[in-house]
Amino acid sequence: MRIKQRILFVIVFFVIIFSTFYLLKNNDINSSIKSQNIKNLKQFTLNIDDYNNFTSNYCQANFPIPEEYVKPKNAKLKMVQIITRHGDRSPTHALPNENVSWDVCNYSEENHVSSFPEFVIHKKTDVDSAHNPYAKQVYWKGNCGIGQLTDKGIKQHKNLGSTLKKIYLQDDYDKNKKEVNVQEWFWGVSNMSRDEYEKELNSSNLGGRIWAKSTETSRTMISAQAFLSEFIPNAKNVTLNIAPRYLEMLTPNAHPCRRLKTYVEKMKSSPQYKSKVEETKKNFNILKKILGTEKSELTFERYFDTIQGRRCWNKPMPCSKEFNQDNNKESLCVDPSLADIIINMGNWVRAYQYSIKGWKGALELAKMRVGPILLEFLTNMLHRIQNIDDRRFLLYSAHDSTISAILGVLLDEPFHWPGYASSIIFELWESTEISSGNNYFFRVIYNGKPVEMAWCRESSKTYQKVNNLNTTQANDNLNNNNNEDLLCNTLENFKNYLQDTLNLSIDIELDYNKKSTFIPSLIYDVDQECNSD
Repeated sequence: MRIKQRILFVIVFFVIIFSTFYLLKNNDINSSIKSQNIKNLKQFTLNIDDYNNFTSNYCQANFPIPEEYVKPKNAKLKMVQIITRHGDRSPTHALPNENVSWDVCNYSEENHVSSFPEFVIHKKTDVDSAHNPYAKQVYWKGNCGIGQLTDKGIKQHKNLGSTLKKIYLQDDYDKNKKEVNVQEWFWGVSNMSRDEYEKELNSSNLGGRIWAKSTETSRTMISAQAFLSEFIPNAKNVTLNIAPRYLEMLTPNAHPCRRLKTYVEKMKSSPQYKSKVEETKKNFNILKKILGTEKSELTFERYFDTIQGRRCWNKPMPCSKEFNQDNNKESLCVDPSLADIIINMGNWVRAYQYSIKGWKGALELAKMRVGPILLEFLTNMLHRIQNIDDRRFLLYSAHDSTISAILGVLLDEPFHWPGYASSIIFELWESTEISSGNNYFFRVIYNGKPVEMAWCRESSKTYQKVNNLNTTQANDNLNNNNNEDLLCNTLENFKNYLQDTLNLSIDIELDYNKKSTFIPSLIYDVDQECNSD
């Protein structure tokens, strides 16, 4: 009997030891996985110490300051390309229990009927909930439609246009003077007679020097018109180019690029994203209960937009349907701490989704989102250098998704959600100190501040490749110029970065003395990049 008990004791002992070892090992593995996830999450933790400051930057992006604008030394401006986010707008989603009024869209849109050029249609959003049962259920009071540009949004782009005019196009036009000193980079001469100047302003498309494009969305089209109305006199002579929505390149577009949706779903199934969702699950369940959106499949971005839009206008936070103002049941409304969590989560998702270092598959998604537009920026500059493109100022009126996607590629760090009227400016310059070789460079300015490109960091493939090359006479001149823009932000480096990092196949010969025949849109292989399984 004792022998049997001893054998049983030994067996139980080893079972306990083995089980303990197994549990400890798995805990170590789980801890390792969790630690790795936490490490990845920390990479995208945004240091938003002052939410009020961020709110103001989101509600109104910083503009360049003319008094602080500094031109590169010994260089001539050749071309300016600017891509903007539309101005302030109403939210893009109405809540089931709307408790605020959006009555800040007091303008009427004007659309010319193509068959009758002189006939103008005035459009105004109809949100008459007294007669429209649908509006009564899921709409707010006021005159703003879903995602409509507000009066403030129009003023923001007028101010941006006026500001950039002071920097780039401040001619000394005076009707009482016979001569006009003009900006040579734009007009090609340093002065004109008053009659010549007025004739140029009234010419079709200002002699082809200004070119503008917008997405087929009301808020971007009106933002572009507001900008141009202050940037150039007689802006009505500038044509606003608009592509059909299903062919648009200025915003991530799943119509011609069906793999986009697949990769967004891959992002949502990544360990880091799932961990962040789990981390905020409790808070979002509370939020959904308050908003009455338990059955709605709203993205984090839509909740961010709902909260942030109200903050921009100092409107009260959303409350539940049962909330009674007289009873002051604070728990049934979104409080400041919950609002902060939603804003932080929205920012995290924005940085994580759009940064090319965010997750496995981020590079492929970035390539599909902004591959075509970045190629267009590159070839626009090349064609300007080769004198086959006479355009001097190019305006692209787009969305926060466009700005985010470009920042995610060009920068090597997380970023805040781009605010209303944000702008990315590509300035093309020609060095006057270099007589031969590569004497062209560009500078990128985001919301008024020059930014360092990702390929200028020592860790980038492009940086290492460039610095391993034999030093040429041109590079000697660049180094002696003491201007980092000249050394790093060349078209060659831009091209190499798009090839090395985004894996874009770019068959472009950067020969500045030869006229190219290629078209930017044809360089991007849509079937290969967007629709190959």
